[in-house]
Amino acid sequence: MLSKINICRILREHIRTFKSDGGSESSTGDVIVFVGVPIALSFVIFKFSHADFLSESILNSLITVFSILVGLLLNLLLLIMTVVQKEEEKLSDRQIKNRINLLSQLYANISYAILASLAVVCFSVIAFSGYHMIRLISSFVIVGVTIHVCLTVLMIIKRIYSLLHP
Repeated sequence: MLSKINICRILREHIRTFKSDGGSESSTGDVIVFVGVPIALSFVIFKFSHADFLSESILNSLITVFSILVGLLLNLLLLIMTVVQKEEEKLSDRQIKNRINLLSQLYANISYAILASLAVVCFSVIAFSGYHMIRLISSFVIVGVTIHVCLTVLMIIKRIYSLLHP
């Protein structure tokens, strides 16, 4: 029953896209950029800001923005699926293999970005709680995941560009 909502495969595939071509380990630079930077920036923002947590207007805005982003990313997934199905162009076998690999990585990244965006929406709803500690932790997570999603979307844009302009 839980297999219907198991997201572990999406997470594994997304992490696998960080590995160097043919490599078995993720790039240290990628780990720093996609994990370390969001955590560090989130910490810096809360350390030097005057507020302990995000205001209700910011939370409402985040819910709206990420709900729209989820819809746009779902449409992008469908577009990627149609491109994969129409990949029978006049390309060499190697070019087709490289494009299908890039499309597969792109598909994993978009799926992950959707999940991360949904996490921001869920944590934003949780942050409306009246409990100070829950609001504080939720706000920290929201800022970190928001930065992480922005970086992931930049990676998706770069991969789409590489796909269209090889």
